[in-house]
Amino acid sequence: MLPCTSVRVQHTDASSAFTVDASLFRIRSAVHELKGQANLNPEREKRVVFLTARVHPGESPASFICQGVIDFLVSQHPVAQVLRDHVVFKIVPMLNPDGVYLGNYRCSLMGFDLNRHWQDPSPWAHPTLHAVKQLIVQMNQDPKVSLEFYIDVHSHSTMMNGFMYGNVFEEEGRVQRQAVFPRLLCHNAPDFSLSSTSFNRDVVKAGTGRRFLGGLLDDTSYCYTLEVSFYSYVTAGSATPVPYTEDGCILPPVGPSLCPSAPPSPPGVPGVCGGGSRGELKGTRDEGQPLLSATARA
Repeated sequence: MLPCTSVRVQHTDASSAFTVDASLFRIRSAVHELKGQANLNPEREKRVVFLTARVHPGESPASFICQGVIDFLVSQHPVAQVLRDHVVFKIVPMLNPDGVYLGNYRCSLMGFDLNRHWQDPSPWAHPTLHAVKQLIVQMNQDPKVSLEFYIDVHSHSTMMNGFMYGNVFEEEGRVQRQAVFPRLLCHNAPDFSLSSTSFNRDVVKAGTGRRFLGGLLDDTSYCYTLEVSFYSYVTAGSATPVPYTEDGCILPPVGPSLCPSAPPSPPGVPGVCGGGSRGELKGTRDEGQPLLSATARA
C-alpha cells in the first residue's frame, strides 16, 4: 500500500504539529508548536520552502519522497530542528487527489493534465491548482515572506535514480546559482544523478509548475522538478541496479537528504553521486530543439 500522506501527516510529537486545511488541500506547519522561536517573530522575514507532489496521480513514488521529507522534518534530528527554527515548509502532498482516488495515471477526474494548467488554472476545473497558485502568488507579494524554493516531486517510469529539471535564464549568474542545489543533492544522496539533471525551456513544458513559477518569481527563488525512478538506482562505481522498496523507503530512520531511502556512501568515497559517476549537468535545451529520450513528461 502507498503511504496515504494526507492521513499520515496527522502526526504530533513534543516539538511539532501538522494540520490539514481542506480548502487549499495543503499541509501547514503549526509554527506556534515548534520549539524554536525564530519563526515566531512577526517582524522577521519568513523563509519558505514549498513542496508539491502527486500532480500526476500514477506517480506513486512521489508520495514516498514526500512522506520521507515530512517524517524527517518533524523528527528530533538536529538538522530538522535547525530547519524548523529557520524555514517555514509548506507541503502539498497530493495535488491531484481525485485522480489518485480513481486510479488515474496522469489526469484528474475531469481528464485534465494538471501540470499543463499552471498559467491559468480554473477554480472549477482545476481547484487544487488554482488554490495553490493563489497561495504562492500571495506569498510572493508579501514583503515579509521570501519564497526560497519551489520543488514539484514526480516519478519517472524509464530513468533510474533521482534527478532534477530546472529552468533556463538569460542571466548567467542566475543559471549558475540554480545549479548549486542539484550539486548539493548529488553530494548528499548517493542515488541522485547529476548527469541526468538538465535545464530547459521547452514550449510543451510552459504550463508546468516549475516553468510557470520560474517565470513568475524573482531571481531569489529557485524552482525545480524532482524526479525519482519508479524502480531502481545505481550508485557510483557500480553497474548493478538497486531496487527501491517500500521497506527501504519507510522503515529505516530518515536522513536529511530528499532521498531518504538511499544507502550511505561506500567507505572511503564521501559524497559520491548516483548514476555511476559524479557526473556533470546536462546542457540547456531551448524551444525548437529535440527532446532527449531521457526527458520526462513531467
